[in-house]
Amino acid sequence: MTNVVSVVCDPADPALFIESGVKGLKLGPVEVNGIGMSRHGLIPFTPINTPTQYSGNIGGNLTLQGSFDTTSITLVPSKVVGDVTFNLDPNRTGQLFGGQGATAAGLAGIFAQVGTGGGAAFLDTLNAGASTLGNGIGQLFRNFSVGINGTLKINLLGELQKDLSWEVGNQILMMPTKPDGFIDGVLNYANENTIGNTNLLMLSVGKASLIYDGPTASFYFRGSTVNPFKGTPLASFASPYAVDLDVAVQSGGKFFMDMKGSYKYMGLAVTGEILIAHNYPVVGPAAQILGSSSASALNVATLSRSTSPVLYSGVYIAANVRMLSLNIGLTGQMFANGDFIIKGSAEADLGSLERSATVTMSKTQAQGFQFTGTTSDSFRSTYIRGHIDTTLKFGISGGRVTYAGSAEAEGEVKVPVYGWVGGSLSAGVDNTSLWVKVGGHKKKFAW
Repeated sequence: MTNVVSVVCDPADPALFIESGVKGLKLGPVEVNGIGMSRHGLIPFTPINTPTQYSGNIGGNLTLQGSFDTTSITLVPSKVVGDVTFNLDPNRTGQLFGGQGATAAGLAGIFAQVGTGGGAAFLDTLNAGASTLGNGIGQLFRNFSVGINGTLKINLLGELQKDLSWEVGNQILMMPTKPDGFIDGVLNYANENTIGNTNLLMLSVGKASLIYDGPTASFYFRGSTVNPFKGTPLASFASPYAVDLDVAVQSGGKFFMDMKGSYKYMGLAVTGEILIAHNYPVVGPAAQILGSSSASALNVATLSRSTSPVLYSGVYIAANVRMLSLNIGLTGQMFANGDFIIKGSAEADLGSLERSATVTMSKTQAQGFQFTGTTSDSFRSTYIRGHIDTTLKFGISGGRVTYAGSAEAEGEVKVPVYGWVGGSLSAGVDNTSLWVKVGGHKKKFAW
C-alpha cells in the first residue's frame, strides 16, 4: 500500500480492490479512482445517508469509486463524489443474474414476437402476461441489487481562485528566470496545486444514498443537505436551510415519502414535514405518526386488517414557527378514506401577558365536520391579575348543525390587609340554551 496506489487482495474469495490516491481514470466528466471485484459478493455497501425504511444489507460483486464533474450544471466548480456497488447474484444461485442472461435463442424469440410492429409491438410484448420478454426482464430485475452513494461538493470561491492563480502565473512569467527552467517549473506546479486547485476549497453541501433490492423489487432513497459549518458560529449564517427527503417504493403499489425542512436564522426557526404513505408497512418514527390515536379516536378505518405487517395509508403535515417568545404550530392528517384532522396552536409569552390559541378541524364519516377553537389570555402584575378564556365548537353531521360557545373572565386586585379580591363572569350558548354565571350563581334560559 502506498499513497499513490492501494491494492487489497483476498485469494480465498477471490477478491481484488485497487484505488488510486492521486489521480484516477478520466472518462469525460467522470473520474474513476477505485475498482473492486469479489466473486462471492463480499464487498460491503455502507449507505452514507441510510433510508429509514431500509433494514437490509448489500454485499457486492463489483464496486466503483470516483467522481462526476457537475460544474456545467452548477456554473461554479463542483462535483459529486461517491461509489456504486453491484450485487449480481443477490439470491445466491451461484450464477450471474441468477442465470437470467440473454441467449441467442431468447433474442430470436423476442424479435419473432415483436415482428414488424416496431416500438408499439415491443411494448405490447413486454406488457403481455405470458410474455417471454416481460417475464425475463422481471426475473432479471429480481436477480441484481445496487447501492449508490453520492456527496455533492461545491466551491463558491472557485472563480476567485482561478483569477488569483492567473495573476500569480503572470508574475512568475515576469521573473528573470527561464520560463521552461527548473525554478519556474516548481513555482508553477506549486501555484496549480495550491491557489489554482479548486478541489482544496470544496465543501460538502449534500449527501444521498440510493438502494435497489432485487429479491424484494424495492427501491429506497434518502437525500439531505449538509451544513459544512455545522458546530461553528457560521452555521446559521452560511447555511440556514436544511432539507431531508426519505423515499421507499415496494412491489404491490406500496409507497412512502417523508420530507422534512427547516430554516434557522438568528431568533427565527421554521420547521416543516410532509409524510405520505400508501399501503406501506411503515417502521420507525413515521409509524408512530401515522399510527397515532388520531385514527382510532376518529374511528377512521385506514389500517389493514392483516396482523403482520400493518399497512398504513395517509398524509401527515406539520409546521412550526418560533420567533423570540412566539410559537406557532400546525399539524394535519388525511386518511385513505378522505377523513382528515387539522390542528393549530399559537403561544406568546410577553412577560406579564401570556396568550395562547388552538384550532382543531376534522371531517370523518362517523362524526361529520367538527370545529373547535379556544383562546386564553392571562395577565399578572404585583397588584392585579386575571384571565379571559373562550371556547367555540361547531359541527355538521347527518344534515344537523350543532354549536356551543362559552367565555369566562376573571380578575383580582391585591388589597392591603385583605389580599387578593375580585370576581368572575362567564356565559355560554348552544343549540338548546343560553346561560350566564356571575359570582358562582348560574342562570340558564332554555330555547
